[in-house]
Amino acid sequence: MRDSRRRFTARQARQIAIASGGKCGRCGKELPDGFHVHHVKAHSQGGQTQLGNAMALCPKCHVEVHRAKS
Repeated sequence: MRDSRRRFTARQARQIAIASGGKCGRCGKELPDGFHVHHVKAHSQGGQTQLGNAMALCPKCHVEVHRAKS
């Protein structure tokens, strides 16, 4: 069943940032204001919008992750 909610809430984003130690899950640098929350398993592929399927990424790494998948 597809998750109808695609975006993570602000509360979830804060929890994900805390869980990552405030670091980007890809490059390990400090997360900037406006960091992105990435679905580990893509939402389009049935990935849920839940903490267990999320990764905090800096915007640059988020773009690179999606570029690598295309």
